[in-house]
Amino acid sequence: MNNDVTIAIKGMQFGSAEATESIIDVYDGIFFEKNDVKYVMYHESIEGTNQDTKCMIKIGLNEVCVTKRGAVNVEMPFKISRVYSAVRL
Repeated sequence: MNNDVTIAIKGMQFGSAEATESIIDVYDGIFFEKNDVKYVMYHESIEGTNQDTKCMIKIGLNEVCVTKRGAVNVEMPFKISRVYSAVRL
């Protein structure tokens, strides 16, 4: 069974030490469950391209994985009780 959902994703964009910006993106997508794993799927448009990116959030018992395919290709797994940080050079 598929359910239409609205997804709001909040992120932080870091500039200089004092310049931190909170960004919220909102998308329409679908939610479904298969074999005790929950999935959220949606399409994201990347600024400056004419390509859509297919995005999937897979929510398991001990892990959440964000996968993007299209204009951007990335897989980001997140495990419970682990702290993640990223630095853009």
